[in-house]
Amino acid sequence: MLQDKQYDETVMKLRREKDFLAYLKLLKEVAPKFTIFITVADTGAGPYYTPQHAAAMADLGLKINMLNRYRAPYIAIINKGKVIQELTSDKIDEPIIIGGKISYHDCETYSAGFNYQVGIGSGAFVRFDGTNFSVGGRGFNFLVFDVEQDEVVDTRGFDTFEDAKCFGGDKDYNKQKILSFVHKWGGYSFLRSSRRDFRLNVTEICRIGKSSFGNKNLSKRTLSKVARLR
Repeated sequence: MLQDKQYDETVMKLRREKDFLAYLKLLKEVAPKFTIFITVADTGAGPYYTPQHAAAMADLGLKINMLNRYRAPYIAIINKGKVIQELTSDKIDEPIIIGGKISYHDCETYSAGFNYQVGIGSGAFVRFDGTNFSVGGRGFNFLVFDVEQDEVVDTRGFDTFEDAKCFGGDKDYNKQKILSFVHKWGGYSFLRSSRRDFRLNVTEICRIGKSSFGNKNLSKRTLSKVARLR
């Protein structure tokens, strides 16, 4: 396992890397420390998703081969090197939505292929407490999250259909704090519990299922303390 200094060096390489295959190999190195969200927007299968890319995805522990799944939605979540969710669907005109909690955050992960043209439509996002941190470009999208530091380490997208273009990476929004200790919303202050349980609770992650989604927020906040602001 990499030491902290080696992780830091590899993370810097990860943020600078623009080649899809090389990026996947770097993800393999940092996977034991972080939580990785993978989503597909429009289509993952395409001229720039090759058997080599599929093999590198398999090296991350993923079982679903997206090589020939044209316009199919796809979501995978890897927590500290272990795949805890991986979903796709043969119904390419419907999205996949996963809801749950990670650390103190309500998390919504969305993937829809090109054929889904109602509600939000084709696309991909990863929302923490209602805010999207994913690039959401056509192809494969990656969000690397450090649960212990409560930070987005990297967010990236690769267009596997047209030109292998890389979106994101080495941007200001990388390694940003998701939220502060005290949240203020609607006249209330939401205080986090002092108990720092950073484990991704697999039992709280479930497929919400087919939904037009629209602008509806599917999250239900679970908060440790609620105090009206003075």
